[in-house]
Amino acid sequence: MQPQTFDCVRLKDEIQARMAQAYRGLDDEARRSRIMRELEEGDDPVSRKWRLLTRERVPAGAPVTRA
Repeated sequence: MQPQTFDCVRLKDEIQARMAQAYRGLDDEARRSRIMRELEEGDDPVSRKWRLLTRERVPAGAPVTRA
């Protein structure tokens, strides 16, 4: 049995193309807002980790400011 090959560069290019399509037509602020909303509401591993890290860095009750 031959080992399967994995082309990480091809995968990266495919993901970047999907992201470019998803954010096409949005200015920087709209893109940033959409990404923040997706991180705050998403159930994927990246969103869950982002929320965990954000909670650890910001004391409870402190106002959260985002650049």
